[in-house]
Amino acid sequence: MKNEKNNVCSLSALRGIIIFCIIMGSIVISAVRIGLIIMDSSTSVIDTHTSKSLILGESRGLVLDKNLERLVAENYYYAYAAKPSITAITSLKGSVSIDCYINAVEQLSNGNPIVIGSDTPIECKDVLCERIYRRYNAGQTAAHIIGYVNADNDGVYGVEKSYNELLKSHSGTICARFFTDGIGNVMDGSQIVRVDNNYNSNGGVVLTIDKSMQQSIESIIDCSAIECGAAVLVDAQTGAIRACVSRPGFDPANVQHYLNDSKSPLFNRALGSYPVGSVFKSLIAASALEQGVNPKISYNCTGSISNNSSVFRCTKAHGEVDMSTALAYSCNCYFVNLINKIEVIKVLETAENLGFGSCNEIAEELTSYSGNLPEYNELDSFASLANFSFGQGSLTATPLQIATLYCAIANDGMYEKPYLVEGFCDENGRFIDNHVVTSSYRAFSSKTAAKLRSYLELAVSKGTGKNAKVNVCAVAGKTATAQTGEYDDGKERLVTWFAGFFEYKDTEYVLVIMSENGVSGANDCAPVFSEFVNSLYFVDK
Repeated sequence: MKNEKNNVCSLSALRGIIIFCIIMGSIVISAVRIGLIIMDSSTSVIDTHTSKSLILGESRGLVLDKNLERLVAENYYYAYAAKPSITAITSLKGSVSIDCYINAVEQLSNGNPIVIGSDTPIECKDVLCERIYRRYNAGQTAAHIIGYVNADNDGVYGVEKSYNELLKSHSGTICARFFTDGIGNVMDGSQIVRVDNNYNSNGGVVLTIDKSMQQSIESIIDCSAIECGAAVLVDAQTGAIRACVSRPGFDPANVQHYLNDSKSPLFNRALGSYPVGSVFKSLIAASALEQGVNPKISYNCTGSISNNSSVFRCTKAHGEVDMSTALAYSCNCYFVNLINKIEVIKVLETAENLGFGSCNEIAEELTSYSGNLPEYNELDSFASLANFSFGQGSLTATPLQIATLYCAIANDGMYEKPYLVEGFCDENGRFIDNHVVTSSYRAFSSKTAAKLRSYLELAVSKGTGKNAKVNVCAVAGKTATAQTGEYDDGKERLVTWFAGFFEYKDTEYVLVIMSENGVSGANDCAPVFSEFVNSLYFVDK
């Protein structure tokens, strides 16, 4: 008993000396790069008659990319579980911030074991040091796809919600156990026991996302003029979604901060529905070719086309254009004339076969908007038909649906259902393939797809998509600048696009870029496409 009193007195005296020295500035403590709340015996504690345990960290199943790289729980800090001893107090000096250190001294001097965080490891017999993973990073990769959890560690959005039960089944804790005497005091000389309850399980869900591609597109968009927009990267041959970006982003660890943000950062714009404009012309062209239209027949664009009551204009008088040059230079008048010469019901059927007007469930309970594909009876006037021919009017679609259209063009006319989840990993990190390949089908002929590819290559090499051009590989694609009918300070808000495809390492990829408040697809979105493709080849050098 006398030894216990002496120990407490020594701790109290040391505490007074240390605090005095800190105040006087005679002790220099290095600035810590993180500071965590100290947990004493009243919080996160598990008591028995002979021991007291403090929880150092809680884990949850992992979310992994296609290469089994972590998309969550990537970064870590160190949690110190410290015994109330002079040795522990001395070892903490210089390892944590001044405020945390003062608090630690007070708790330890009162005989309480503590947990405190730092970004550097420590070695001390009276301190257990453990690496603890943060669930999310600042600037979290693929935040809108991964989603977030609530205070009870349950998923409420994104993959975290879709696979909540699976991820919870791989949850765990890591604790520090302190042995105590009959009245609950930590015993002097006893060791701190590390108790690992499945904390480092490698089980979780494996996405189709390619982490490096996802991060590259995020970085490029963040350096572009696009403040509110999206990007989707898809493997054209399989439908696997390799990147899915929405901007602005958010911090999944601090969702409350974004709830009233006027820019709606929590909304996944890659799965949202928007006016699409001229990127839809490729579908009109595909259906026209399937219906036997001769693409070489020319049309003289005078800059406008009209009937008795409506006038529709181009950006300029394009003169004589055929299907290839009309796509390349985005001639509205050509497509207004074209749609009046083909069966619209067949255009709608082609659109339906490519997923327009229907939602895409890319993972369990993770679904895109359906967009709006007009009914046949809605296209019963010159004006409604004209708007539809160049992707305006009541037509809306998601970036993912536009990607699916261009995947079919790149993939010889074959439709592949887009998907996000490749499979799962068990607790040992062994991959379990769970993706069920859905039956692909032909949306249009291989011959039609080949013609469209050549037309879209022309659009990049000589047409409106020139800003998407790269020197490292062939690129094909289409720009769009869609009117919304919504105005800010008298100026109409425009939704701008670039949808295109390219080959990289024997794989054909489709990348769609969208900006909610753009100037033009050529200026806003095509440069993002070009920079991303160049970045892939630059990494390989």
